[in-house]
Amino acid sequence: IDNTRPEVFEWVDDRLRRVGAVDVVMLGVVMKKSRLGTRIEVLCDAAHRRAIAEAILTETGSLGVRWQEIQRTKLPRRIETVETPWGPIRVKVASAPSGDRAIPEYDDCRAAASKHQVPLIEIIDRAARLYYDQHPG
Repeated sequence: IDNTRPEVFEWVDDRLRRVGAVDVVMLGVVMKKSRLGTRIEVLCDAAHRRAIAEAILTETGSLGVRWQEIQRTKLPRRIETVETPWGPIRVKVASAPSGDRAIPEYDDCRAAASKHQVPLIEIIDRAARLYYDQHPG
């Protein structure tokens, strides 16, 4: 997309996620005639394809959307909660062949950091450590 104001892309990202995007990636690219542009890549279920295309065509200057079907493999996951000094934090736990991977939920950590005026990275690290302390091995 080479004809949309850069500040609009944050809005577009949010809109795409609200209509069913699993993930959104935006890349700076050089387009035809050496124009700078933004490439938007969206991962979504087929059921959301139409809403995703409509959002891109409505919210940007794009005149078309290309799509292709791909396959996705993902680890089984569950949500658990750990108690931290800043309150409960949800942790996404993915079951990998090498063992569980714990990823604290960003929104919970961000809210706690804002409320308690603690560095975000400290809360993320502490929540992960607490999960692993409670679930060794």
